[in-house]
Amino acid sequence: MGGGTIKIAGVMKGFFGDYEQIQLLQNQASTPGPPIPVSTGNTGIALVVPAKFISEILHSPPLESLRQKHP
Repeated sequence: MGGGTIKIAGVMKGFFGDYEQIQLLQNQASTPGPPIPVSTGNTGIALVVPAKFISEILHSPPLESLRQKHP
C-alpha cells in the first residue's frame, strides 16, 4: 500500500436503536446453551466522538505522564 497518512473523523460510540421485538437466537457454540436475546433494530443514525476530542484526551498531561512512566 501507499504508506500515506490515515485520518479519521471520529469513533462511533453508539447508535439510535429502533424499537423492535427481541428475538431469541439459538446458541451456536460447541456446548449448547440457552437462547441468546437479540434486537436487530438500528435506524442508521450513530453517535460519533470527533477525532479532535480523542486527540485532546490522548495528549492531555495526565495521559502523557502515564506514557512516560510506562514506555
